[in-house]
Amino acid sequence: ELFDLHQQIVPLVDSWGWQKSIVERRKPLVGIDTDTDEDHSDTLIALQHPPVYTLGNGSSEKYLNFNIEDSPIESHRIDRAGEVTYHGPGQVFVSYFSWV
Repeated sequence: ELFDLHQQIVPLVDSWGWQKSIVERRKPLVGIDTDTDEDHSDTLIALQHPPVYTLGNGSSEKYLNFNIEDSPIESHRIDRAGEVTYHGPGQVFVSYFSWV
């Protein structure tokens, strides 16, 4: 399953919701015998975001170097490990999901 949107700028909240729905839809396939007729294909998403910072679960806002309440750029705390990551136009973001 390939979603090649690398030439489009997709807001983070839209793509994050989309990724979570793909995972929820495909979760029941994890651990299923691959000899069945179930679709076990992997999923690859390629896209760009408008300027945005993502913060992992345990990240510290001190790494933003600005007040998150008065942010010049959209910021979101999301369910992932790591600190702060910048995403923006021209930077292709790729998500890969393997189900088996």
